[in-house]
Amino acid sequence: MAEKSAQNIIDGIEKSKEIPFEQVLFGIGIKHAGETVAKKLVKNFATIDDLKNAAAEELTQVEDIGAKIAVSIEEFFRNPENLLMIERLKSYGVQLEKGDAAGEILRNVLDGITFLFTGKLSLFTRDAAEEMVEKHGGKNISAVSKNLNYLVVGEKAGSKLKKAQDIGTITILDEQQFLDLIGKKMV
Repeated sequence: MAEKSAQNIIDGIEKSKEIPFEQVLFGIGIKHAGETVAKKLVKNFATIDDLKNAAAEELTQVEDIGAKIAVSIEEFFRNPENLLMIERLKSYGVQLEKGDAAGEILRNVLDGITFLFTGKLSLFTRDAAEEMVEKHGGKNISAVSKNLNYLVVGEKAGSKLKKAQDIGTITILDEQQFLDLIGKKMV
């Protein structure tokens, strides 16, 4: 019984080493650095050391990273306790650099095109949809505006759909049309 528990602990530790850098970065708790910010940082800074050594000016060059987030990142890396935690994570073998597949773009069919998903999606989860956009070179945005190219609507799409229709320049797609656009077939 004890041997099985010990093996489960060892397996859990080994599995934690497979967590992608952006999830680790999100998980270490930098103030104002949520999941989306962590992904964008990892795309621009391949290792935790690159991020640690980045000046505020470099950080604010990253899309959606403003002065408030940049200052928060700098403060995080000035704290000796946080630096000690990073060194411990390194020694445990946790991924603190971008892996080969992390943020890999499969095809640039969506290069420079913005997307927003609304309503209840049935063919895929919202996270999976946003990942498909990123892996094909597109960009996810969080609100309907003139900067939005495509609004992908699921069941019971509400105010975002109405606002997109009011703007008039946004292409509205259903889930299957979105898949057709990126050339992905759902089985």
